[in-house]
Amino acid sequence: MSELGMIYWSRRVTLWAFVAALAWLAYAVVSVLLTTGLLPGLRLLLTGGGPEQLLQVAWPVLGWLGPPLLLLMTVGVAARIRRSRDLRRRDPLRTFPKEQRREGLARAGGQCELEVGRHGRCPNPATTGDHFFPWHKGGATVMANFAAACRNCDRRKGTSIPSPQSQQRLEERRRSYFPPGVPVQAGERNEISGRTHTAAWLMG
Repeated sequence: MSELGMIYWSRRVTLWAFVAALAWLAYAVVSVLLTTGLLPGLRLLLTGGGPEQLLQVAWPVLGWLGPPLLLLMTVGVAARIRRSRDLRRRDPLRTFPKEQRREGLARAGGQCELEVGRHGRCPNPATTGDHFFPWHKGGATVMANFAAACRNCDRRKGTSIPSPQSQQRLEERRRSYFPPGVPVQAGERNEISGRTHTAAWLMG
């Protein structure tokens, strides 16, 4: 599996884990209300119950709510670390320079390269250069990450990470219209090291 494919699936798994944790927590809350005697226990505490009554109420509640809350915290920490790493990967050059846009639009024949419908190429004229791997998530401002796009496709794609299948389909399509010898690679992101691909490109 390619690096971008691993990134795509790892983030999908994180999202699924977050949704599963929320569903688990909701189920736990309902179970606490229905099976642990929480409400009667709280009434007893309010009417002067002691530590024993407090433990009787708290222990089953922790047993139900603790695991999903722990999973939510773990997913949240992982997402925070990932966002921090994405920030450290961000290219200092937010948009493609004029020379890169001209080259990228020319190699695409002036047509949008992104997908519409059932995995077909958008027929609209390309007006801009899109970071195939999103700039906000560390995508490099280099030709290997340039995709010619129309305004609608660029707006619709936003900052989402393309799936490995869409990356493969784009690279296959490019073989039919890219000039001979031009790499068909789609997608590249910066390293965390601090020396970006753009810095190397600008320095020659």
